[in-house]
Amino acid sequence: MKLNKISIVTCFLLQIMFLTSCATTSVDDDSAAGGDAMGALNAAAGYALALNVSVRTVASRCSDLLGRDDEFTHGIVDDWEINNGEYVNAGRTWTAARVTSIRRETEEEFGQEKGQAAGAAALTELAEIAVRTGAKMADTLLSGNRAEKLKICNGFHDEVRGGHYDITPQSEHHLPLTAIINVRNQQ
Repeated sequence: MKLNKISIVTCFLLQIMFLTSCATTSVDDDSAAGGDAMGALNAAAGYALALNVSVRTVASRCSDLLGRDDEFTHGIVDDWEINNGEYVNAGRTWTAARVTSIRRETEEEFGQEKGQAAGAAALTELAEIAVRTGAKMADTLLSGNRAEKLKICNGFHDEVRGGHYDITPQSEHHLPLTAIINVRNQQ
């Protein structure tokens, strides 16, 4: 089955729902983390998730353009996740914690039913943002004419293997994602 927007959103939502059910930490303690740190964590998590969507989307579109099978798509995604899976999981963990925090705050103020609805709405919104942003990133990469797209697609897997789309220590999002990973590993 080809990876498409609906399957990506569904997969993302299911993963975050699972993590949300497991989340035990609150992310709303601005006194401990500071507002700027919270914004950096939110941005980093969103970036990791959007980049994941982008790589999956480009791989799927390239598979279609090149007439390749699903193994081509999965190979690219698997290769990318070798170096970036931990960052994507950090993004999911942070997103789950945010959703849990929103749900708990709303439950305390308005009751369980409204809390669950607020959590579900936040989860949907964050997933849609990641998918929309990732799709825009993919659209930008594959924005040329057919010949340009084919050229990009023919080299995309090599670029992924070469780390061109990796989150690296030079990335502005590396430090916040590493902080999430370290906290998660200590639990």
